[in-house]
Amino acid sequence: MKATPLAVLLAIGALVSLGCESTSPDSPSSASGELQGPGTPTGAGGGAIGFLVTNYAPLEQWMDERFKVRYENMPLSMVFEQQPIAEIRYKLENLPQNAPVLNLVSSSISRREILKEVSDFFSVDMTVEMVNGQPSQVIVRGRQAPAGSYTPPAPLGTLSSNQPADVLSPDPALR
Repeated sequence: MKATPLAVLLAIGALVSLGCESTSPDSPSSASGELQGPGTPTGAGGGAIGFLVTNYAPLEQWMDERFKVRYENMPLSMVFEQQPIAEIRYKLENLPQNAPVLNLVSSSISRREILKEVSDFFSVDMTVEMVNGQPSQVIVRGRQAPAGSYTPPAPLGTLSSNQPADVLSPDPALR
């Protein structure tokens, strides 16, 4: 019997995942994920189709492998160190400050769905950087405010010990 390239790729993927705690999407214990946080809708992975897609088959297979995950009170600074997404390199740029913590619990979620949820929750963009046709790292960038959006004004100044108290007092006409 002659093996097709797809069959060989699937067999390699099965061997690679033997040591991982993964769940089959067809298993009876599968359930949709739950993402919890301020202003975040419940439900994991619905919009992950087309997210971080490449033409590099091993990465595509890795992204779509399903796992059971439990991320509780996870700050953005720690998310990329967690299994099962920690196995690749990330370059973090301009991450949002004072972001809320992520709570993501699922009995069956792919790495792609996890990364999509992280992207949406923390308002960051992710792209796969390719070098010589192979993935090098995932670049994670904080989203900039759109041009023309409201930016709160900077404080007028601060009161220091060498400034008189009336320097920063409000205009009496505005009281």
